[in-house]
Amino acid sequence: MSNPQAEPQATDPILLPRRHWLVALGLIGLGLLLVQLASRVTQLGSPEADEAIGDWTYRALMAGAALAVLASAALRRRDRLAWTVIGIGLAAYAAGNLYNEFDLANNGRTTYPSPGDLIYLAGYVGLIAGVRLLGARFRGVSILSLGLVVTLLGLATLWSWLVFGSVLADANGDSAAIATTLSYPALDLVLVGSTLIALAARGWRFDRVFVTLAAGFALAVVADSIIAVRVAQGAAIEGSLPETIWPVGILLIATAAWLRPGAAAKTPRPNTAIVPAVSLTAITIAITGLVWDHFSRLGLLTIVLAVLTLIAGFMQLVLLYRAHGAATARALRSESVRSASTEGALDCVITVDAQGMIREWNDAASATFGHCSDDAIGRELATLIIPPAERDHHRRGLKLLVETGDGPILNRRIEGTALRAGGAEFPIELAITQVQADPPMYTGFLRDISDRKAREAENTWLASIVRSSGDAIISRDLAGAVTAWNHGAELLYGYTAEEAIGSKLNSLILPVDRDEEINGIFGQLSDGPVAAYETERQCKDGRLVTVSTRAFAVRDSAGKMVGASAIAHDVTELRRREERERQDLEATLWRERTEAALDDDRLVFFGQPVVDLRSGTVDHQELLVRMDLDGEIVPPGAFLPHAEQTELIRRVDRWAVERGIGLARSGRVAINLSAKSLDDAELIETIAKALADRALAENVIFEITETAAASNMDDAQRLVTKLTALGCGVALDDFGTGYGSFTYLKRLPITELKIDIQFIRGLVDDPADQSVVRSMISAARNFGIRTVAEGVEDEATLELLRELGVDMVQGYHLGRPAPISPAAGRPRRIQRGPRRPTRPPPQTIKVGR
Repeated sequence: MSNPQAEPQATDPILLPRRHWLVALGLIGLGLLLVQLASRVTQLGSPEADEAIGDWTYRALMAGAALAVLASAALRRRDRLAWTVIGIGLAAYAAGNLYNEFDLANNGRTTYPSPGDLIYLAGYVGLIAGVRLLGARFRGVSILSLGLVVTLLGLATLWSWLVFGSVLADANGDSAAIATTLSYPALDLVLVGSTLIALAARGWRFDRVFVTLAAGFALAVVADSIIAVRVAQGAAIEGSLPETIWPVGILLIATAAWLRPGAAAKTPRPNTAIVPAVSLTAITIAITGLVWDHFSRLGLLTIVLAVLTLIAGFMQLVLLYRAHGAATARALRSESVRSASTEGALDCVITVDAQGMIREWNDAASATFGHCSDDAIGRELATLIIPPAERDHHRRGLKLLVETGDGPILNRRIEGTALRAGGAEFPIELAITQVQADPPMYTGFLRDISDRKAREAENTWLASIVRSSGDAIISRDLAGAVTAWNHGAELLYGYTAEEAIGSKLNSLILPVDRDEEINGIFGQLSDGPVAAYETERQCKDGRLVTVSTRAFAVRDSAGKMVGASAIAHDVTELRRREERERQDLEATLWRERTEAALDDDRLVFFGQPVVDLRSGTVDHQELLVRMDLDGEIVPPGAFLPHAEQTELIRRVDRWAVERGIGLARSGRVAINLSAKSLDDAELIETIAKALADRALAENVIFEITETAAASNMDDAQRLVTKLTALGCGVALDDFGTGYGSFTYLKRLPITELKIDIQFIRGLVDDPADQSVVRSMISAARNFGIRTVAEGVEDEATLELLRELGVDMVQGYHLGRPAPISPAAGRPRRIQRGPRRPTRPPPQTIKVGR
């Protein structure tokens, strides 16, 4: 229930950094006081010297105290006038004392009244006015009360009994001298009464400044009254204890001027506990005086004052008793009504005492915070619902509130953070009021504002979207006219707000083929917002852009739909970037999988037969790499393209060479090489070592693509030359896809030419393809190169290729790729066609209808 922004009430900054002044003042005063006591109690020298030391010490104390108070008044901002008047009063005391000392020294006696007495009286006026000004600073407090009257009557009774009676009984001299003698105790009484009046104005509450000041006045008044009685009795003793008490009181007054004032309330709470105490004290004084009169007669004035004190005191006690009864009844009624209201309140109602302990906890608080009233009441509020980071601040704020009766969080509606039983923090709104002054009790009215904060956050988010220049935010009315067009819409569509507002939205940004799209979306808004969807919009310059759009209805305060708004942004570049990122991630993943498959020997060969059309036998198997991924066979198109982008493809080629040559021992095979292997010098060495003899080399055909050869013709020529020199066959795959295809036949000593599938699939129905294939076959024959047609998938294509003179064929019509076994490389007999005498015993395969 504390406000994070609450700060302690500011005190007078002038006095805070100068505490050492107060210490220095106290030490100097204490030293002078000790010197005076020593000179009066012990014999430091001759009696005249001791008396002179005491007198000058006394004068220094008086003058120093007056200067200290005036200096404090000059430095402070608060109560400057009051302390200035008090300082002037002390200065008048010092001046009056100095005057009387010199008058006595020069004339040998002091006359009454003297100018010194008038200066003394002026000092009293200054002190009385100053303390009254201190009390007058508190506004709105009822000063005059029966309790104050009783107190003043009791004080007057005591003064009349102990002071005035003795002075009047023993005073001698003329009327002026007696009046002067009586004026001092009378003014002392007025000073004490003024202090009481100031205390009443402060609500009968003390702080350190007022306590010290009142103590100084009390000591000075008591000492002065004792001296006045002894002077009237002719028993005054130079250097007596009362003359020492007087400067102590003056020093306390000076000290009070330099004390740091405590934090004060604007309207102090009445301290009702002191009123009965002072009333009983006054009654006790009055009864004691009347009893004393039975043994030793007192003056009539004292008796009258005692009787009046008794009457007023008993009246005060009766009124206090009745007020207490009425207050108790009101409190019970109020408590009954308040309890019923509290329990039925929808807001949390929590009451705490001055120590922060929970005294009241309603049902709404239990539901909000998760603590039942039995668990909450009696526990400290800070540890129960205040977040840990704010607990010390809460305790300081409560302490300030108790000390001053005011604070920045009292009687105001503020927001803060609270803690649920499970430890979750949530926002609250609260108002704190003081429900009881003595002892202080405070009630907080709290409510959970999580929903409101969520709505505010949503509104803030929507506002930020509107301000964003990256998104286009458009609104239209029910007739389709544009009513709002932000800067983002200007950037996206090219129209300025002046051009767009008032125009029909459809005519601005909708392509012709999407004219009904907005009307359809508009019709759906009555059921709620339309989720984001991607569509096309037309810009001012005619460009079509792909945008992601989200639409929602615009409603008035009654909930009636008055229009629609849409938020859109261009997602073309975003989609491109996402696709690139996806491809990069996919490539990285497949490269990692390929490396793992190589390490774990999970790459496998499938073989697809290549059939000799003349003999009807399988001439060789083309080895096609696959990956075994958790039992699933992955085709090469999923992982080889990613390996070809890095040096990883060289590892794949080496694996294919080593494994393929091993399979060649069982039959002829064709091994595919990547473009990166064309310049791999180590690859030739690997092949040469793997081929044990030329007979094995004749069983191996290496295939390179036309595009790979075209991109690196020199390396391709060197590789092909070395491979054929070893006795291996070399096939140029995908022939016909390049622009200079026939020039490769001249530069590359290949043994086979594989016609690309794009010329084979439509061969039966496309005369142009037939012409191209015929040209390829004729050119290959001229160079002594055998031809292979890829992608044969039906019998008609097969027969046409036979007519065109193709040497070998390959495709799904003849055989799909299948796992390779050690015996899979051996050729099979086909149903017709002659055997090829230079090849291993053929294995037949059906190629006819």
